Order: sequence, then structure tokens, then C-alpha cells
Amino acid sequence: MCGICGILNLDGSLVKKETLDKMCEVLKHRGPDNKGIYIKNNLGLGHQRLSIIDLSEKANQPFTNETQTHWIVYNGEVYNYLEIRKELEKSGHRFKSQTDTEVILHAYDEWGMDCLKHFNGMWAFCIWDSRKRRIFCARDRAGVKPFYYTFNGQRFGFASEIKALLALDDITPKPNDQIVADYLFAGLLDHTHETFFENIYQLRPGEYLLIEDQRPVFRSYWDIEPKEVHFSRDEDYAQRFRELLEDSIRLRLRSDVPIGTCLSGGLDSSSIVCLANKLMFDGQSIDPKLVGERQKTFSSCFENHAYDERKFIELVIGRTGAEKNYTLKVNDVGTSW
Repeated sequence: MCGICGILNLDGSLVKKETLDKMCEVLKHRGPDNKGIYIKNNLGLGHQRLSIIDLSEKANQPFTNETQTHWIVYNGEVYNYLEIRKELEKSGHRFKSQTDTEVILHAYDEWGMDCLKHFNGMWAFCIWDSRKRRIFCARDRAGVKPFYYTFNGQRFGFASEIKALLALDDITPKPNDQIVADYLFAGLLDHTHETFFENIYQLRPGEYLLIEDQRPVFRSYWDIEPKEVHFSRDEDYAQRFRELLEDSIRLRLRSDVPIGTCLSGGLDSSSIVCLANKLMFDGQSIDPKLVGERQKTFSSCFENHAYDERKFIELVIGRTGAEKNYTLKVNDVGTSW
């Protein structure tokens, strides 16, 4: 999962290590494997790592390029990083790790902000470009990974979670009454840049921000663009959908740690488990040591039969031979077996 945070003091004042330490401590549950901090005068970056790709120390963050002119903190996964890496290597880029973090940094060096057009995945990151004196932050197209920030004209701060921003010295938590009302009365959530807290905002899905001239500038880099596709038969649409879904799952099986699958019994998770099983064992898309003899599935179950989907889960288990792991919800208390 990972947790990222950072501070840029636009008034030139020095970033305090103890402040970044407090922000990282709040995010520790997101990344218990390693803590990293980089401070350079009025800039500070913090990272709590959950190791997924390249488990070595070479992949720890904050991560820098060979010349230490670009630094990044990043939460997420770029699924097509191997394909991008091959393209960058053909252009002369050299890599010191096997991580997708380094691919993002080299992609920025090669394509600038257009690097976002090349990524297939989920991400929230901040890149410090010391040559251009630029902060470049971005969130993935669907907003899977969170990115919160605060800006008071003199200091820009960001983090994966709001409570890490509350660790900043001059932040006093105050409710944003309008946004709270929007949620309570209309069920609206994440419909604007604003959050439940005054002066704390979120980067929207498919958006990036730049800080070059004292103030953040926001740009949308992606929106849904419907494409007309015409097939002569319904079966052709179904086949094309299956191809896209299978390719999506194949990319997401890339990992250096054991893999499991969430299974609710619905059509979406059942399809994923069945296709993942095929790719794991027939397509050999993953190291067998990371799977074991059977795919491992994890499901939440309920005593209330109106919500329980075990009868559908068991059908998928019977079809795939996957290992089931249930958590039973009893009066909101979980019991695993």
C-alpha cells in the first residue's frame, strides 16, 4: 500500500525532520517494511514502504536518479512497468533496481509530464525536479490511490491520509460544514477538491499539480473518451471483453511477494478468480513459489443470509480448486477460519 508525505516551504524556511517523522509515524500502518526521509533545505519527502516489487534495499524510497536531480515518493503500482522499461532502455536509460518506482522516474526524465500517458496502473506520487525547481504530483485516472494536500500560500504539504497532514505544526482540524452537509443530506462524497476538513484538499482522479511559481497549478490529464467499436456478432464483443479482462489480470499478477485474491461471490470477483487461476497454472504468468499448489482466496461472510454469498463462493471454489479463507462477520466482529 505504502504511505507518502512531503513538505515544500515556499518562504524558504527549513523543513524540520521531526515534523516529517511525525507524518511518517501516522502512515506507518500503510508501509511497515521501511521508512525513508529526504530533506534538502525547504523541501522534505517521507515514505513508508510496503514491499511488493523488488524487495531489496535498492528500491527503498525516497528514490533518486543517478545525478540526484530528481527525487520521488510513490504509492501504487504501474502494471506495465516492464514494457516501459524496455522502451526506455532502448533510448539509453540505465536502471539500478527492478522496481516500477525507478521506471516512473526515468519516464519523467524522458517524457516530462507526458509520462502519465504511458502508465497503466494506480498511483499517487510526488517528484521533485531540482533542475527546474519544480514539484510534480499526480494521481491515477480512477483515483484508486489517495493524495491529500494543504496550501496556505507559504507551505505546501501532502500525504496519503488526512491525519498525516494534521501532524503539521500549524494545522488545526476544523470541519468543512458544506462538505459534511453534502454527504449527510445528499450522499455526495469526493465530488470536489474539498474534504471534510477545512483547508485540506484532494487531488482529483486523472489530475496532476505543478508548483513552479509559488502556487499550485492543476491540470486534468485524462477523461473517459468513448470509442465506437463495431462487431458483426455479439460473440465478438464478448471475446474482445474477455481478451481485455484477461490481459488486465495478467499484468496485475506481477509481484515479488505471495499473491491472494478477494472473492465475494459476485460476477466480477468470480471472473477474476477463474481467469487468475488459468493464468497462474496454465499460462504460467507467475512464479509458482508465489502461489503455491492452489490459488488462495479471501472472503467476508455473514450470519445474515440476506448478505451472505457463501453458496456462490463455493461454486467458484469447486470450479477452480482454490483454497478458501473465510472471515465470518458476527455482530460486526470478524472470526477467521
